[in-house]
Amino acid sequence: MSHLTHRRAGYDLLIGQGLEIGAFHQPAVIPAHCTVEYCDAQSKEEAIKLFPELNINDLVDVHYICDLDKKGLSLFESEHFDFVVFNHVIEQVANPIKVISELFRITKPGGHVVISASDKNFTFDRHRALTSFAHLKEEYEKNVTEVTDEHYIDFLRGGHPEVFKLNIKKQQDHLNDVKKRREHAHVWDSNTFGDFMLNTIKLLKLKAICKFIHIANDNQLEYFSVWNKLTTLPNDEKAFPHFHHDDSHLIHRKNGYGFLSGHGLEMGAFHQPAAIPWHCTVEYLDIYPKKKAVQYFPEVNIEDVVEVHHISDLDKEGLSLFVLESFDFVILNHVIEHIANPINVIKEVFRVIKQGGYVVISAPDKEFTFDKDFDLTPFSNLKEKYEKNVIEVADADYIKIIKTRHPQISGKELQVRLSKKRNRRAHVHFWDSQSFDEFMNHALEQLQIKATCVFVNLGESNQLEYFSVWKKMLR
Repeated sequence: MSHLTHRRAGYDLLIGQGLEIGAFHQPAVIPAHCTVEYCDAQSKEEAIKLFPELNINDLVDVHYICDLDKKGLSLFESEHFDFVVFNHVIEQVANPIKVISELFRITKPGGHVVISASDKNFTFDRHRALTSFAHLKEEYEKNVTEVTDEHYIDFLRGGHPEVFKLNIKKQQDHLNDVKKRREHAHVWDSNTFGDFMLNTIKLLKLKAICKFIHIANDNQLEYFSVWNKLTTLPNDEKAFPHFHHDDSHLIHRKNGYGFLSGHGLEMGAFHQPAAIPWHCTVEYLDIYPKKKAVQYFPEVNIEDVVEVHHISDLDKEGLSLFVLESFDFVILNHVIEHIANPINVIKEVFRVIKQGGYVVISAPDKEFTFDKDFDLTPFSNLKEKYEKNVIEVADADYIKIIKTRHPQISGKELQVRLSKKRNRRAHVHFWDSQSFDEFMNHALEQLQIKATCVFVNLGESNQLEYFSVWKKMLR
């Protein structure tokens, strides 16, 4: 199963004796030191009849027959297994939240639950609507024990609309076949399945933390995860880092952040850290520690300012703190317009992310900010700064900005404003969405960096900024 190699690091967390549910013809490739039993809704012989297209030799021998919808995992005592594997079955059950409860019930404290779900964008479900958590919660509260025909009709309409051009009898035959094969009743993408897992764990008050995750943007197939059942309920901050951050006024960024996974670095988060997916972890870098930053920005609530892990002046030091390919992603929101040498910083950012990793970068669109009256910064100007290895914004640049806004200011008042601009690292470069897009493409070409933009949202749409996600391509 070479197309599932992304699961390997997750399976490596497993030890002891486990249960795999719905392994069918694609059992998990668990470590050799583990043992596993198989459970399914039908025997191997019944599966062969229902799925004649499969090779009989690929099907596992089932040890336990169990209807998850009607009986859950009542065959097994609580805390019976060291791990449970549940790949691509959650889409088929009538009551996903109840099944999650059962998976954790039969897992020992300290054990692991492996769960994956197909991402609709990479399957035959791509034309179907996502299943809302409200719908799943209602099924849980009603203790639903059977998938309704409406779910299966939706499956046919989404993947096989031609069926509804047939006569009623043939339509019913197709519906019966879909029910027997237990086709997908519920639909997620990686982002909504991650939300489903988080919401379910909170609803059920489960003691669990995610230890491994791989999403469809990277594997072109599924949301794959491994959860550790804990003995005590973790602090929310530790279990789900950064999920608490609220940038609801920046909702246009959400789908871009959905590409991220693993461990990242955010620069200049200040009091508005990115609302990255809860399964990610992040370190913060800035030019000032928290206390000093608040001195320069007294209008900001100190409680909103992030704790900085790394202090670095991007102009003078770049990201020399970090070795090549240190992070899975880097976030640079509304920082690039403050620095002396933007092209050099782009170079540094791509240096410290791994092959296949992501760079999130945004810049205010001057047409929607207080920079509206400034001229666009030409790329030739930025290229010259890069070639001269400029490492500091010149006083003349700040003074030009001050004079543009306040032409009458001079003398001591000018010096006070200059000092404030320097301490607060005011904007020194100005773009609109079109010119920033051109800047990014010219900079990458100049640096000979292979990257592709996988997500963009322009100021014309969000009334604020050019927001983008770039993938560092494999060499």
